[in-house]
Amino acid sequence: MGLASVTVAAAFYYTLKYLEKKNWKTALIVLGLLLYSFGTYQAFICVYISAVAAFCLLCFLSGHRDRIKYDIIISAVLCLIAIASYYLINFIIGKAIGTQGYLTENYIGWTSGEPLKAFALAMANVGRVSFAIPVLDVYVNGGTALRWVTIAFVIYAIWKFFKCNGIREKAGIFFFSVALCFAPFSLYLAIATYKTQGRMMLALPLVGAVQLYLILREINKKALLYAAMAASGYLLFINARDMNLFYYYSSIVYEKDCSIAEEIMYDIEEKGIDYREKPLAFIGMVAQEPQPTKELGVLGGSMFAWDEGNNLRMTDFIQTRGYNVRAADSTQLQKALVESASMTVWPQEGSIKELDDVIVVYLSQPVEEWYITNQVQ
Repeated sequence: MGLASVTVAAAFYYTLKYLEKKNWKTALIVLGLLLYSFGTYQAFICVYISAVAAFCLLCFLSGHRDRIKYDIIISAVLCLIAIASYYLINFIIGKAIGTQGYLTENYIGWTSGEPLKAFALAMANVGRVSFAIPVLDVYVNGGTALRWVTIAFVIYAIWKFFKCNGIREKAGIFFFSVALCFAPFSLYLAIATYKTQGRMMLALPLVGAVQLYLILREINKKALLYAAMAASGYLLFINARDMNLFYYYSSIVYEKDCSIAEEIMYDIEEKGIDYREKPLAFIGMVAQEPQPTKELGVLGGSMFAWDEGNNLRMTDFIQTRGYNVRAADSTQLQKALVESASMTVWPQEGSIKELDDVIVVYLSQPVEEWYITNQVQ
């Protein structure tokens, strides 16, 4: 991820170089860098688009407007070629070696049966995230800083809109300001999905930094500037504090997961079961203990509660603890599910049972998502 962040930044830098000199070798460098960053994580598409949107807004505000339309078109073409190349490679690899079953959920809202509703929800999600609005007890990580920076930028854009003269000036301020706010969500608007997590919002810090820069450079009075800088510093401090707490509580969950993995494997070995010979079938999940924050999100989730009991994730995690285990397939899970009806919940006696081709670990009564994730009928 770190290297991909550098490559997408380098791609934008070489895009500017290409716009200056029109060298086809530079264009190939841009495509290569974009392909690498997009291949590492698709969310870097939004980072590149956000950088272009910020550049165009800065050019417009600085009076360098003659080539903005051309720059947008060239940047869009380079980005689309890289995206198309990435998805083509991804499609070929998927056809050749397949994909994990539980990762095949369709996130493209246009094929959901209600495409307009899906797009409307994707649009509404821009406001939900930008203003850190909790929905159904789902909170936005780092929402305090994000909310106030967004509000400040909206006020700045409105002020700038009414300050400038002429319809063309006002239209430009409006268009590029809105484009900057929507750029971090561009990929998700294109596929019409609101199913975004914080890990997908990689462009928000970049956009927030540009927004703060634009606001601060407009303040002429020293006292007001110092006050604005102090407020910005405080927001950054709040965000750093929230993120440190976020990872601190995530580390607590991780240590708990390590203990659970060790205890389960100890119980299996104590019963004289050779876990190297048969796969593990986990029925249900280990309920996660509540943490003193509502903003943990997906990074703070327990591997033994993920997707209400994702067998592949649980066995993969146990492998990282040094145990040579493998996950049961859907047929073995079905057999284990039937057997679990007469078992007790782990860690009670009778919660682990060895069958002829699978080891059953009964964690809890499975819910609907468990069946979907593990592809059990």
